[in-house]
Amino acid sequence: MTRLARQSMERIGRSVARMVTVLGCATLAGVLAFAGGPSAAVAGPADNETRAYAIYKEAKEKYDAKDFERAAELAEQAEKLFPHPNIMLLKGSALRQLGKLREAEAAFKQCKVQAAQLSKKALQNLTDEILAVSDEMRSKGELVVVVEPAGEARVQIDGTEVVVPYARWIAPGRKKVEAGAPGRKPVTREVDVTAGATAEVKINLDRRDGKLVVVVPGGLRGVTVRLDGHTIDIDDAARIGDRTVAQSVEPGVHEVICARGDRQVGTKIEVAADAQVDARCDGLEGGGLAPRKLAGWGGVLAGAGIFGFGAVNVSYYAYKSSNGFVEKVPDGSVSRLTGGLGYAVVGAAVSVASWLLFVRDGETRTAASIGGDPGPWAGSMADVTANRPTGWAPTR
Repeated sequence: MTRLARQSMERIGRSVARMVTVLGCATLAGVLAFAGGPSAAVAGPADNETRAYAIYKEAKEKYDAKDFERAAELAEQAEKLFPHPNIMLLKGSALRQLGKLREAEAAFKQCKVQAAQLSKKALQNLTDEILAVSDEMRSKGELVVVVEPAGEARVQIDGTEVVVPYARWIAPGRKKVEAGAPGRKPVTREVDVTAGATAEVKINLDRRDGKLVVVVPGGLRGVTVRLDGHTIDIDDAARIGDRTVAQSVEPGVHEVICARGDRQVGTKIEVAADAQVDARCDGLEGGGLAPRKLAGWGGVLAGAGIFGFGAVNVSYYAYKSSNGFVEKVPDGSVSRLTGGLGYAVVGAAVSVASWLLFVRDGETRTAASIGGDPGPWAGSMADVTANRPTGWAPTR
């Protein structure tokens, strides 16, 4: 054998060895993939087709059982694995039964592109379904319902609960749409659905807010009020009194801080939906008596004076009677005893009412604190801004 022949044979041998090595590695990788070992690859087309067919069979069973919602979901899953026209046809049929005619029409158009793979029977079914969609789009109307926020919203159409967003073709006529959600104001709408047209209902579910009024005994003049960290705007007319305008707040616990100069007090209070509560900031009264309390003490003194006048008359009557005096009462008049008793009762009532409504009112809480009733806390403005207390324990 010549030198040239030997070199040729060696090159052929090396090539064959490389081919054997490559084929061996490929075979090993295939075995590992089939066995699901560490080198297993993503399932191939054959595996997807097998899984898609199994899901398709389940979808067909759901369709025959008239569970069209689940049938459409399963057909969608099968189509993603293996987009066969039979799967598209089943999905479109389920969507049509649900009244989702636009989605059904799209599915049938996609199926028609691959119609060559359909049997004669399936092709006839496709034709019938396309005609049915066209007929229903003429005889029915589309109702679209959008609700915000949709998270926990519950929606009913003519008493039947539906899932939003809702877009279905239904029989024409007037429809009643009801929507609600926890902590939101319920909404009811009526809409006319016309054949061949789309009726859209958009609903915003407003919060069922509560109302919070901040009460500052002694008046609002010179007082800064903050609600949940935001300063409340108080006009000059409101500052004449001791109550802020009712603030709309979300149901829950809220923080109120009132400050006059370097003195501040605060409280934490819960407000329920559709309720109004007062949050009191006690302890901000300036020197001397506040106008409200001053008026209260004036009422107490006036009542005491009336009571004293009545008591004098009763005493005088008792004294005179003990000496044998008999009072002659003209027609239409009252005796000194009766008049004295009347003055005494009225005076006592005025004093008590003035005390309760004007004097004591500034010293009594009308809204309960939350979290074990820790009560209000008080301190300087520097204390609040630099180191706000936790747990709402009183601080000084």
